[in-house]
Amino acid sequence: MKFIPKKRLERAADNLLMEFSQARSSSIDIPVPVEDILEGHFGLSLSFENLSALLGRDDVLGATFVDKREVSIDQTLDPEENPGTEGRFRFTVAHEIGHWLLHAPTLRNEGVSHALREKKPKRTDKDPREWQADYFAACLLMPKALLLTQWDEVRAVKKRPIGFDASNEMARRFQVSEQAMRIRLHDVGLAVSQG
Repeated sequence: MKFIPKKRLERAADNLLMEFSQARSSSIDIPVPVEDILEGHFGLSLSFENLSALLGRDDVLGATFVDKREVSIDQTLDPEENPGTEGRFRFTVAHEIGHWLLHAPTLRNEGVSHALREKKPKRTDKDPREWQADYFAACLLMPKALLLTQWDEVRAVKKRPIGFDASNEMARRFQVSEQAMRIRLHDVGLAVSQG
């Protein structure tokens, strides 16, 4: 598996957002419309499935079926059925977009990619393609330019309630999980603290 540096992954996400924006003749705002990118830009279909039953594994959140041009997300992440999973659902869709964009030749040989649930794996244990798709997804959902603008806006609020958590507010705005937001804020060098 070819190593892809973080800067190249971020550039790939930024380029995709620029292409999508130009194709729609409108600027990208938050939350980033990952479903529209998947279906409208790439022409892939999106469905919810019982991936454990379908693939015979209980650790799969998403799968890309290359020959069918189809992305399946595990039914447990359906935000209409389970509203608390919206952030994880959006991240999984972005992750599968990353596989489609970054790993298409390999995926064509294998037929399917799987987005695996993390059970606290050591970084070295993770398949490089999974790490690359994760990092790409973070960059796609939380583009640095929009992140910086929103961070300044959130931090500029003068009267905050006791216990205000800027990263939580950022996660809400970008419709991602708090964990994903904290990791991304750290990655771009923004302090993650309360108040």
